[in-house]
Amino acid sequence: MCRSEFSEAEQFSVEQELELASDPKTFALLYLILGGRSAAAIQDEYQFTPAEFQRHALRLDRLKLIELHANNRVHAKVSPHVRWRTAGPLEQRYSREVATEFITESFAGANARLRLLHGRVTDASIAALARRMDRLLAEFSEMVDLDMNAPRKGSHALSLIIGYRPWSFSVVTRY
Repeated sequence: MCRSEFSEAEQFSVEQELELASDPKTFALLYLILGGRSAAAIQDEYQFTPAEFQRHALRLDRLKLIELHANNRVHAKVSPHVRWRTAGPLEQRYSREVATEFITESFAGANARLRLLHGRVTDASIAALARRMDRLLAEFSEMVDLDMNAPRKGSHALSLIIGYRPWSFSVVTRY
């Protein structure tokens, strides 16, 4: 599946998000499929029996997120980079869990990096930062697309969270 098949601004519908937020196993299956995993690999490496795979895949097919074919072959109908709706069901269900799990794990490894920068900037600089972030996110998405079918050895499940907002660290603001 190549990036040009999908709209850059693609996001889940409210109905899709409601279904995915209500069933974590269906949600997990979708992301494994979007990550390029085969039905056999998913059943071998994760806790999906053949019957569970079929049941959750049929639900994803009904939601028009995948096409389920004979012998459990699947074709994604959404981009691996599909966006969650702002304040939508998925964000409400998972955003705190994602942020907590992601930030509390160590960033000490060779394939990890965490930096916090703080400064005072103008509206023009914020607009320029937004454009640069969009370019970085697009480049990361392209890397994911290029490496989708790379052998597991030498590749890593990598997550990138990037954001900015007006904020001051409480250690500073309490004085």
